[in-house]
Amino acid sequence: MFKVWFMFLLTSVMILGVILSITSFSWFSAWIGLELNTLSFIPFLALGSSNKIESGMKYFLVQSCSSFVMLQGAMMINMGEKMAMLVILSSLVLKVGGSPFHQWFPLVMVGLDWLSGMLLMTLQKLAPLTLIFYMYTPFFKWGFTVLALSSGFIGMMGGLNELLISKLLSFSSINHLGWVIYSMTFEGGLWVIYFFSYCLMIMSILCCLHILDVYHLNQMMMKKSGYNQVHLFLLLMSLGGMPPLFGFLPKWMVVNCLSSVSDLAIMTLFLSMSVVTLFFYTRLGLSSLTFHFDSFIKSDSTKSIGKVGWVFSLNMGLTFAWGLGLMLSFLH
Repeated sequence: MFKVWFMFLLTSVMILGVILSITSFSWFSAWIGLELNTLSFIPFLALGSSNKIESGMKYFLVQSCSSFVMLQGAMMINMGEKMAMLVILSSLVLKVGGSPFHQWFPLVMVGLDWLSGMLLMTLQKLAPLTLIFYMYTPFFKWGFTVLALSSGFIGMMGGLNELLISKLLSFSSINHLGWVIYSMTFEGGLWVIYFFSYCLMIMSILCCLHILDVYHLNQMMMKKSGYNQVHLFLLLMSLGGMPPLFGFLPKWMVVNCLSSVSDLAIMTLFLSMSVVTLFFYTRLGLSSLTFHFDSFIKSDSTKSIGKVGWVFSLNMGLTFAWGLGLMLSFLH
């Protein structure tokens, strides 16, 4: 009972840190919010296996370095240094694990369980990404474009030969981070829509993996929970942006914005990277479908549907809602 209340307290402090960062009017208060967020996340990593504790130490060291760089950048602003904003931007990119400061992210993800990894890939990125968005100006567009394309490329190449699912999903997160950063260059809060769509998809996938208790690609072939694996396959295709699933729509919105400003070169690069990343989503998804037919007719199949069915139903419902909204927009 104490552990439950302790986790609830840590989660509350974590959310408080996020709110403080995104509503702050100075870099110092934003830094305090980020530190609250980090320090409340560390105990989640300390209560577990030795691998989890090791990942927690790596995460703490990286976040400490990025916080130090951020404070240095804030001091440079007060001294009138021209490079101050670039220093702060670099520290925030380091915090979220974007390229070229991405090396720590897969190494930390390998030692985490799925629930801790879920927090790392969703809530822990919200505050730094919001601060990155606050920094965007048309003058900085070239920098955002370079960060977005490099993150997309690293995420695409890193996941091609991975067999560890946690590493594969971490490179997937880096790839999606590129899309999120570039969507910040458009108006209308497109990056918020993309980021929360990604959060919903990755949370659904990690819930399935937690229930199936798999961490390696080869383990997927040994499972006989047929319905769960079909759900997982469709969720992975959604994360890869396969139409007409839910994950296709945020990518379509970014591509639509790119076509509206006639930025065909950037659009071609993003679409090419998306096709390649869809390959390793498909490989992982097909591995999840390697099961025996009798897995569908076992007596516990109804129980399996109950565990993951609500996740799948939510994603399919959102796909239908997005599709309906898209049809209505075309009618108008």
